[in-house]
Amino acid sequence: MTFKYMCCDDGSGSPVGTMIQFENVTILIDPSWNAADICYEDAVKYWSAIVPEIDLIILSEPTIDSLGAYALLYYNFLSHFLSRIEVFATLPIANLGRVSTIDYYASRGVVGPYTSNEMDVDDVEKAFDFIRTLKYSQIVDLKFKFDGLSLVAFNSGSSPGGSLWCISTYVEKLVYAKRWNHTKGTLLNGANLLDSSGKPISAVMRPSAVITTFDKFGLSRPFKRRNREFKDTIKEYLTQKKSVIIPVEISNQFLELFVIIHDLLYSSKKMGRPLNSPILLVSYSRGRSLTYAKSMLEWLTASLLKVWSARDNESPFNMGKTFHIVGVDELSKFSGPKVCLVSDVDTLLTEVVKKLHTTEKLNIILTQSNSNSNSKQQDLLSQLYKKWNDTLNKESLKEGDLISFNESVQLSNCKYEYLKDEDLKEFTNKIEERRESNKKKEEILKQQLKNGTDSFKRVGGEENGLNSVDIDGNGNTGDEEDEDDDEDDIFLNKNRQESNNENIEVPIDIYIQEKTKYKMFPFNPKREKPDDYGAVIDFTQFIPKEDDDMEVDGEDGADGSTSGGEKNKSKKDPRKRIQSDSEEEEDDEDEYVISDIPVKKARRGRLPKDVNDVDTNENFDNIDYLDALNRPSKRIIDQVQVRLKVSITHFNLDNIVDQRSATVIWPLLKTRKMILLGPPEAQNETVISNLSKKNTDIMKTAFNDKIIMDTAIKTLDISIDTELDQLLNWQKIGDDHTVAQVVGRLVKEVAKETSKDVGKEQSRSRGKLVLKPLEKPTIFNSSGTLSIGDVRLAELKRKLTEQNYVAEFKGEGTLVIDDQVAVRKINDGETIIDGSPSELFDTVKTLVTDMLAKI
Repeated sequence: MTFKYMCCDDGSGSPVGTMIQFENVTILIDPSWNAADICYEDAVKYWSAIVPEIDLIILSEPTIDSLGAYALLYYNFLSHFLSRIEVFATLPIANLGRVSTIDYYASRGVVGPYTSNEMDVDDVEKAFDFIRTLKYSQIVDLKFKFDGLSLVAFNSGSSPGGSLWCISTYVEKLVYAKRWNHTKGTLLNGANLLDSSGKPISAVMRPSAVITTFDKFGLSRPFKRRNREFKDTIKEYLTQKKSVIIPVEISNQFLELFVIIHDLLYSSKKMGRPLNSPILLVSYSRGRSLTYAKSMLEWLTASLLKVWSARDNESPFNMGKTFHIVGVDELSKFSGPKVCLVSDVDTLLTEVVKKLHTTEKLNIILTQSNSNSNSKQQDLLSQLYKKWNDTLNKESLKEGDLISFNESVQLSNCKYEYLKDEDLKEFTNKIEERRESNKKKEEILKQQLKNGTDSFKRVGGEENGLNSVDIDGNGNTGDEEDEDDDEDDIFLNKNRQESNNENIEVPIDIYIQEKTKYKMFPFNPKREKPDDYGAVIDFTQFIPKEDDDMEVDGEDGADGSTSGGEKNKSKKDPRKRIQSDSEEEEDDEDEYVISDIPVKKARRGRLPKDVNDVDTNENFDNIDYLDALNRPSKRIIDQVQVRLKVSITHFNLDNIVDQRSATVIWPLLKTRKMILLGPPEAQNETVISNLSKKNTDIMKTAFNDKIIMDTAIKTLDISIDTELDQLLNWQKIGDDHTVAQVVGRLVKEVAKETSKDVGKEQSRSRGKLVLKPLEKPTIFNSSGTLSIGDVRLAELKRKLTEQNYVAEFKGEGTLVIDDQVAVRKINDGETIIDGSPSELFDTVKTLVTDMLAKI
């Protein structure tokens, strides 16, 4: 079987998607859009020739590099999505991806109250609501619909929800890994590529091809050391009364840097030297990425949650009143040194730098391996990276070194002119007509699909082979509910219009079981949260009531001080004095000591009520200001010359594998071919050379060129001759299975058949492989046996140990013998013996065979 591969380029000179085409299905991976080089209309025109071929779309990262064009495709080619195209991604990608898309589209005027508006924010939301969200290692079973196709997403370790995709058919297995990281970071565990013994997991072993890129790598220096140096640099700048600007990718790197800075503030406060400088976020999407992150803690590393659970059970994404979400015009409200986390879109970063560089000592910290933009246009971020790289080549710089940027640069200047009178009326009518037209179009498409002959259903169970997928995110995969989804949406929308936005009460049936003790109110027991040493106990519940009465007399005053009653209580109660002494000593202890939990629990009640209530800010994640009819304006972008005087430093905090690890890990997969994304000149030649020396077949590809990939594995359709079928001795090995040993000679029979082609009779021959009985049945070997049964690894270990072999369990279902041979139990009916041919291999194979029954 063969498949076709193409790296897409819309004219920007950088990869904007990967297309993989099998015999009856075409998959598009990571559709992107470089808006700095390709305008909206040209991007739509490019994709219009590709989308009609697409059956599936999968997304691997929540960043613009991986999904920048997805919302654009959904909005402009809605009929294809509703009728045929299915989209798969993990939950964090579906949530955080919409945040990065809103930021990117708003910076380009594609969404927002601008005359250049092409779609609404709701259109972006609908696009990401359409995604079928998956968990890691969850199998998307499409075998019945697309002839053996299945998809599995594994943790890539590079971003929240980031995925390594394993795409399998009956004869092909492809691994797509655009970005990945094998080491543990601040937020994420390492990629699920290696098991506990350091060997690749069986699911990704021996693929037909690995699709990846060598255009960007991380550093081999330990991440903890870089993390510590980064925090020390910020602390130093704030102490010197300097402000810091950090450009961040809003859906990925921002979350990690937020937690790092939060940890810095916590540590400084605990050491008695608090940093009172405000932490500001400037982003079009406000704080929506934090809102999503708080609800997806299960996707993060367990150690992070363990550390923060020891800190009064606070969330790592909740910084309290120190953190503010502001617009560019609100920066002047915060005087003195501050840390500005700015979304790395060009318009916001340029406006923030222009506003602050004349009034403050400004330091810009770059935190990525290189500029995000491969644009032909030189935006501010690209110029800053270019300055750093040029200085790095001329001088011996290291991470954290400070260089001066005192140059005259050309920056984009964005002005807004509010629409008035006729212009405002014309724009308003245009938006309202477009919304009404899109609404009717969507309803018509849904109605046509519901009443038509098309067998596709947006939410289906076994019809489209998605038996392993939670289709709607709520566990509903039944056909009855799915068939009524579209009708219910139309009905609810119509009711909302008729009721003039009045609240609609939806009746809910409640069944109360008989003979239940709590008929009206169910009993929900309080969950106990243990630590490493057992359950955490609140000792205040054991204090006698007399002590509680004394505590009432000594309530905290309005200024946070305690009255005399509290002081007397602490004098009489020795436990209070012990607790006070431990609180004074805790500043000198490490913040990660879990034994501090009881002390912190006791102090929690004295914190101000609204310290952690950052959601009270009405603008925290409210992006209604991006509504197209909210004070529409005309965006005027021109180039201005600005004398920029700032300081630059660089820390590579990317969660990406380093060069050395990549050259060690990839050969372990024993892939037949490695396909590189992107232009050949962007690839790292050192890595390519090292992998080539390890007999890895590497192929560089050109843009928009469909390459046919042949495979060494072929499938043969063989029929058993009627005469041979009568000679077979079928044996029953289960309730529904029979087996027989077949020995015969393979013959190719040629049959002629006719077909009509444009009114002409054409004759063609078709080969058919048939297994016929042997001419001399005496040579039939009847001594062959079939082994069936279950292999017990514990019993196998015992037998090997008796023969003085070292047999150890390394991972669930894996027994390793002398670090040379591994026996992996995939399921009750499949056991694999992995190792090179040797005497030990033959011994293990014999012992395994002896444990099975023979037929």
